[in-house]
Amino acid sequence: IPVKEPPFSSIAIVGIGLIGVALALAVRERWPSMRILGGDHASVLAHAVGSGAIDRGTRSVSEIVNVDLVVLAAPVSENVEMLQEVAATVGPATVITDVGGTKRDIVAAAHALPTPATFIGGHPIGGAEKGGFGFARPDLFTGRPWILTPDHDVPESAVTRLSAFVQGVGARPVAMEPARHD
Repeated sequence: IPVKEPPFSSIAIVGIGLIGVALALAVRERWPSMRILGGDHASVLAHAVGSGAIDRGTRSVSEIVNVDLVVLAAPVSENVEMLQEVAATVGPATVITDVGGTKRDIVAAAHALPTPATFIGGHPIGGAEKGGFGFARPDLFTGRPWILTPDHDVPESAVTRLSAFVQGVGARPVAMEPARHD
């Protein structure tokens, strides 16, 4: 079912590598009105803003405010480290997800958060032969599964919105337990 209206009005993508840029390009193509904030190193952000993939860049997680969705797209260990700061910055109304290849560590980190957060683990099963900004394409996720690992305490409305987002960028959302995924 095509998603006409964006399920989120703004997104922050932390990690502007292959998956992060492909996601930004897919969002830009599908929902041009959606505001896209990118988080990474200054040189990467300059390229991403200059190419039109993102609207604005930041080097600090503390600047990620007033967004509806945060996607942690850095390496798994960095995503785990950033989760607590992101959750404290955005608050529980913002949906936080990741695109890491393993779920146990980040789900455990989400359970240990000192502040309430809406975290849903994610893993798009897609990629390209080569990594990096230059190989990202907006159709990278088209027809591919995107694993979601929602906890039982995550509001159903958040899972529905994230599933609609995943479908909107062309992927097929598939729910599964974190342990089964790994």
